[in-house]
Amino acid sequence: MLLKRWSVRARAGDHALQASLAGRAAIGLIALVLTMSLAAVDWVMSLNPHWYSTIFGVYVFAGSVVSALAVLSLVTVGLQQSGYFRRVATVEHRHDVGKLLFGFTVFWAYIAFSQFLLIWYANIPEETFWYKYRFWDPVWGKASWALLIFHLIIPFLGLMARTVRRNKTYLLFATIYVLCIHWYDHFYIVMPQYGYSIEGAPLAGKPGFAFSWLIDVPCAIGMIGLYVALFALIAGDRPLLPKQDPRLGESLNHVNP
Repeated sequence: MLLKRWSVRARAGDHALQASLAGRAAIGLIALVLTMSLAAVDWVMSLNPHWYSTIFGVYVFAGSVVSALAVLSLVTVGLQQSGYFRRVATVEHRHDVGKLLFGFTVFWAYIAFSQFLLIWYANIPEETFWYKYRFWDPVWGKASWALLIFHLIIPFLGLMARTVRRNKTYLLFATIYVLCIHWYDHFYIVMPQYGYSIEGAPLAGKPGFAFSWLIDVPCAIGMIGLYVALFALIAGDRPLLPKQDPRLGESLNHVNP
């Protein structure tokens, strides 16, 4: 609510507020990182109370940045297709968002590998069993390789080329793909422990890959619908272009080298 109120005031020409928003954003970013890390521990790591990882909060945060950039790109292209932002968000801006999406996809992979390497190197039983039933389970082992291929290799190769990032149609497809595979990443870190005990032993009668079309898909669709509805409610009666922003001219004339 504060961000929305400040944004409306800045768009109305409050230059003093505009100058201070950068500092407030830095404080907000620190608060976001801390609260997201704690939420990752409370909501996900606590599903398996014997397991812990000191880098898990960074892992979840890195994936969230990837999905946030994908949403940013999707909203920008969607507004352009609807008649908004045609002269504001140019191919240069889409190119920048594509570069950020490419970079943070690599960053996510770096954090994921760092977590695995630290746990593998230390070889502490309280940590290694989390990977044990993700790698040695006959179904989840294949799911682990799928995460590597579809969350790193394909986006890495797909977003590497400059011409690809500047193509509106391809970038739209790539952002939808990244959001879907990020959902799979959360599925991967949440669901495997439901087939195993706290000590890591398989539970009788529990499926190895518990996916339900009647639960998981409608839940995802419902959350997306709620997000879109709130976005439309907040932005529907307000101008999307900050005409009084002193940096608007620089943004409109931005060109990538």
